[in-house]
Amino acid sequence: MSQTVKNYLLLFAQEFVDFRFAEIESIIKIFNISLKLPNVEPKNRPYWIIESCESDVKKIASRSVSLKFVAELYCSGKTLDEFHENARNYVQFINKEYSKQSFKFIVETYNLHLKLAQKIEKIESMNYLDSALGPIDLINPDNTMIYFEYHGLKNNEPKLEEIIFGKWIADGRRDLISKISLKNRKYIGNTSMDAQLSLLMANQGLCKENDLMLDCFCGTGSLLVSCALFGSYVFGFDIDYLTLHAQSKPVRAFMKTRDKDESVKANLEQYNLQDKYIDVFVGDFSNCSLHERVVFDSIICDLNNM
Repeated sequence: MSQTVKNYLLLFAQEFVDFRFAEIESIIKIFNISLKLPNVEPKNRPYWIIESCESDVKKIASRSVSLKFVAELYCSGKTLDEFHENARNYVQFINKEYSKQSFKFIVETYNLHLKLAQKIEKIESMNYLDSALGPIDLINPDNTMIYFEYHGLKNNEPKLEEIIFGKWIADGRRDLISKISLKNRKYIGNTSMDAQLSLLMANQGLCKENDLMLDCFCGTGSLLVSCALFGSYVFGFDIDYLTLHAQSKPVRAFMKTRDKDESVKANLEQYNLQDKYIDVFVGDFSNCSLHERVVFDSIICDLNNM
């Protein structure tokens, strides 16, 4: 794969914004990527523009749960007129092979909702691309083109600040959030961690394949699930005997008693991660019973449970 350095658009979900920079920085360390992160102002702006190569941005997308998608940036503009002028000038640089390949458009906006008819109007305004792109295929296109409008951060006061056009490269891993959602988790308790937050912490803990991870306030095992999902072997302890043995009071409204098969291990088994589960035991963080020669690659825990 070509290692040519290009500009890429990273579009983020506006959730757990304070974790965004730390998560991407951690993923860069995991894959040993040489990349200088941008100095984004304001900090909660939902997108970054970075200089990198395609293989590296795909690696970042393969782990990030903050990221919606990555797109190769073709051109941009601060106003509609400036954007269309730049886009017309860019047509000649679009890969000649694309004229033989199918495509579709995705229109994304931030802080401004567009109806379907308005999205179609945006696409049709770029009819000067017809000669550079092949047939339309909305189901299984060879290429997906991205049109993104950013209308600032003031709610109910949208103001166009930038338009970006490019080619979709990869989606982030936001699919994992619903995959391990607490709504469908076998065993949960009052302190079970939100799925997205636990995935963010697993990334910041640099968890990777065949690492050994410890959570010393493991509770119902939310962090164990997320770290195992990224390939780490997981081990934990907690001072709360009832929680650790699934004997605490059920927290779901429709449940009067817990199922007999509820356990931390059952949560790992639910996602076919039982091979990553080592064990959990009742223990006190302030008086740890683990031998001093036991070494972990990462120790990740929710200090709010202390």
